[in-house]
Amino acid sequence: MLTLVTLTQGNPKALRRTMDNVVAAFGGMMNEILVGDMSVFDDNFTSGFDDAKIIKMPFDSLFKHGFSNALNHVASHSTNDLCLYLNVGEIVEKNLDASFITDRFNCYSFNHAVDPHIWVRMWNRHELWWSGRIHEEIVGPRRECPAIIFTMADTEKDMEDDFRAGVYNDIKEMVYFQQYVHLSEHPEDKGATDQGWLNYSQAEYEDLKRRLSSKGERYQAFLSGDLSAYLQAAERDQPGKVWSKP
Repeated sequence: MLTLVTLTQGNPKALRRTMDNVVAAFGGMMNEILVGDMSVFDDNFTSGFDDAKIIKMPFDSLFKHGFSNALNHVASHSTNDLCLYLNVGEIVEKNLDASFITDRFNCYSFNHAVDPHIWVRMWNRHELWWSGRIHEEIVGPRRECPAIIFTMADTEKDMEDDFRAGVYNDIKEMVYFQQYVHLSEHPEDKGATDQGWLNYSQAEYEDLKRRLSSKGERYQAFLSGDLSAYLQAAERDQPGKVWSKP
């Protein structure tokens, strides 16, 4: 049996698309969905997600601790050994062959129709774990399946509301910039992150710090963990894109 693991700041429509796609693709094998919920809008998961186990996490979890910490935490709630990590909006596009999933292997990979990268994101959580604050990788004694088990496609995030779409993008930038800055300042925390990303973070350190600082009170709100302050600053900084609590 298989557990889907995903993380989200919001984008409930894209989340539903990913969940429905994976359940349909894997059939009865996919019997559990875990959502690490770091949503900044309270109404994102009030209904319509009864088929998932929602793991509530602080909105600034990725910003402060990076991706591996969050993935390992959410996967720890799984009732299955085998987990599949997909980002919100990612789907199984074609070529799924579940016949390769056997006890011989403890991790599996998928590819993309356009991007040449290969992702190893299906893993046995009891034998392997995630490492690296950004561009994370699974580590441990791998018994990796040599076959690509499916091809993944990216789909659009929720774009109907300009303000919310802007908030999601703003948070994504801050999370990534902050992880690169942390890598540069604390290279001992690199973990399984490729050395090339550490080199990048050190080369771009001053620019990344500048870009974070330019976000002003929104950045300060993430540093202090104050969601209300972040939303107030976001409303002010994006005139004309009004958000009202339901």
